Amino acid sequence: MRPVRVTIDTNVLLGTQEDNPQSISCREIVRLARERLIDLAVTPMVDMDDTTGHAIRLYLQYNGEGFLTETRPVYRGRYANPASPPAMSPDRELERRVIRCLKPKAGRDWKHLRSNDKKDVDHLMSHALNGRVLFITSETGKGGLWRKRACLRRLGIRVTTPNGFIRAWGGR
Repeated sequence: MRPVRVTIDTNVLLGTQEDNPQSISCREIVRLARERLIDLAVTPMVDMDDTTGHAIRLYLQYNGEGFLTETRPVYRGRYANPASPPAMSPDRELERRVIRCLKPKAGRDWKHLRSNDKKDVDHLMSHALNGRVLFITSETGKGGLWRKRACLRRLGIRVTTPNGFIRAWGGR
């Protein structure tokens, strides 16, 4: 049986080194990946989401250990990381639908989104177009990705939290 293909948000990657309510689950996700029980990836947005550089250092460490990969980017021109895999062509209809889920008042137009919202769209587009199964995020506050999970699920994008994933995993 192939391991489930999981994408983690930058906040989950950083959560492996923090001390907060989700940290234990974040570290457990890394353990499952190290044991090859899940196929773990981040999107190329990991280096744009964290201005401290800590997330990219963690990515490089975990990638060097062989259990964390990076999905192919969707938009080479927006947040180009020269080390990222080759870019894919975007699916404009999926992009409009993701934008509508995340920011219904913004309409379907990229130019009306804030920078952080654009990064979330790129995370989810890279996740979906790379055929990943679950997107794990710690963003649970008002407007967070987890709160948009019902709408995103209708698009085939399944979103959960680190704690939710570990509870559902249940020691398979």
